[in-house]
Amino acid sequence: MTTNEYYKWKELAKSHNKKKIRYMQALIDGTVSVQKNTMKRNFSSQLDSDVDVGCMGPVDSTSTVHNDEEIYDPGPLPTNVYNKGIIANLKEVLVPLSFREEAKTRYQIFCSRGNESQNEENVTKKGK
Repeated sequence: MTTNEYYKWKELAKSHNKKKIRYMQALIDGTVSVQKNTMKRNFSSQLDSDVDVGCMGPVDSTSTVHNDEEIYDPGPLPTNVYNKGIIANLKEVLVPLSFREEAKTRYQIFCSRGNESQNEENVTKKGK
């Protein structure tokens, strides 16, 4: 994980904790009722339409965007799928994923499929 990524995730955790504490305090005070997290996390269904994909995920007219002043349950803290630990991250720097055998095999399969479809297009064009 880069230094920049480290600080981004550190700030995310701080913000999440503040929102969680504020939500719990509002529950105790009775100013907000128990509710499910209304932020949409099923991004794949949103990608079917033409939407803007920003740093916070897809945004369209049906997306729920919360104001900082609103009190809501932030849900569980997201996990950083890129933080695999110092050793794994260092290995990835020394031997990038694209240089590994499984990546080379996938690329060869991709290229062979591309050539097959290209040959089919050429045959179709010649037949016309």
